[in-house]
Amino acid sequence: PYVQSFDSLTEPEMPKGWQVLNTSSGYVDSDDNEVFSGSMAMDIYNGGSSDGEVLMAIMPPFSGSFANKRLKFAAYSESLAENLIVGILENPTDTSTFTVIDTVSFNAEDTWEQKQVDFFDYTGSGEYIAFKHGCSDTYTDFYIDDVSLISVANNNLSAHKLTAPVSGDLHGTTQQVTMEIKNSGIQPQSNFDVYFSADNGATWNGPEIISQTIQPGSILSYTFTATADLSAAGVYDMVVVVSNTGDTLNMNDTLHK
Repeated sequence: PYVQSFDSLTEPEMPKGWQVLNTSSGYVDSDDNEVFSGSMAMDIYNGGSSDGEVLMAIMPPFSGSFANKRLKFAAYSESLAENLIVGILENPTDTSTFTVIDTVSFNAEDTWEQKQVDFFDYTGSGEYIAFKHGCSDTYTDFYIDDVSLISVANNNLSAHKLTAPVSGDLHGTTQQVTMEIKNSGIQPQSNFDVYFSADNGATWNGPEIISQTIQPGSILSYTFTATADLSAAGVYDMVVVVSNTGDTLNMNDTLHK
């Protein structure tokens, strides 16, 4: 995987191998004004330019297949009226070779949010991932930090969260157990097994088979048919597990609470 934290840089230095394509009055550089982690981030600032001027931060070339690649990064937007666009360039000096992969949405201004962009459907010949400032508004910054390009498995379900029972509530002999399962892989998943234990794995309930399909990137909430007896006072070590044929990334299959 490729990882860039920007922390080793001195403002306005850019990381080795990165390029900037800029016809605006703004700039792209390293900056410590807003950081997600560490000491530095990347600032993409368009100055007074708008109406479709070009302002791109371009990553070093990647010569492999994008079929299983995911870009993860932290991003900070000063304006919800402005667009941050992620795409791939065939020629890092020619904007006409830019293919848009995703327009990144933000929930709020002036707040760091963790983002991901998947390149699974890209079939072009480009090698250069680019962050593009939309330049539809003026004097706006996008800050980018902790960039990583990773490989994603075809089959990867994870035990994402245990939402019930809730610690501190009063429980009886038939307490419902609800977990969330996330599809972190490339392929849709269905017909997989889930289990739970209320005593840290000494005894198990399951398997229960989930026939519903979870699309890539989606989360499914599932309430077990079996219930847990939590009537006795004390501390319960809850464990939930998802088991899926073909999923070899087992480190995220089990969740303790």
